[in-house]
Amino acid sequence: MDKNSNVSKQYRKAASLLTFLVICSSILSMIVSINTGGFVFNVTQSVFAQGNQTDVGNVQKESLVKDESLQQDPKNEDNAPQRGIVTNPVPQNCGINPNAPPCCTPGEDEGCIGSDNDNKTSILHLETIPQNLKQGDEFKVQATIINNLEVPIKYTGDQCGGSPLDIQFDKNVNIFYAIACQGISTETLDAHDSTTVQGKGYDVLRTENPGNVNAQVTFNYGVEGDSSNQQEITESFSFDVM
Repeated sequence: MDKNSNVSKQYRKAASLLTFLVICSSILSMIVSINTGGFVFNVTQSVFAQGNQTDVGNVQKESLVKDESLQQDPKNEDNAPQRGIVTNPVPQNCGINPNAPPCCTPGEDEGCIGSDNDNKTSILHLETIPQNLKQGDEFKVQATIINNLEVPIKYTGDQCGGSPLDIQFDKNVNIFYAIACQGISTETLDAHDSTTVQGKGYDVLRTENPGNVNAQVTFNYGVEGDSSNQQEITESFSFDVM
């Protein structure tokens, strides 16, 4: 009986020890699992963060490249440099106008003579009289003149066949010269006024052959108050001979 009792006690001790070892092993396994999971989680977070930083860096690089291309692309209207803009026009000398200031800006200073037709004498219209010409017809050339200056101009009048027009033809027109008297007259065209003048009365113009004719007409004039300043303007036109 005593022998069996001792065996039973030893068995219970061994069972208790085994149970304790199993419990300790389970706890140790749980601790290892928890630590391992945290390590994996931390590694995943680090990799994910690095991936986000890489993506952000790529986006920033792409944005920078686009910005640089916009700045360098001449087709981009918002970033293209502005050209042809003159902020301070250079004043021009008024030249033949004695009443204007020594230097002025065309279009801004009254009386300024610039390079456009609004600030000088010009030929507005050229035509033949009559307009419809046939072979062998005699005709005249007529010009409409406008004085855009701030002062009157003077030119040769039509007395004794005089005229301020010099006319040249390339073909199909013959010029015959009639006898002219010695009288000379002068006409005045006021500022911003217009008039019509014809070619010389002693030049008889006659069409020779059918076809197209190219003519060059020069108007000669002077500015009132400056007898030494003679000016001229030249225009071309064409007409047909039937």
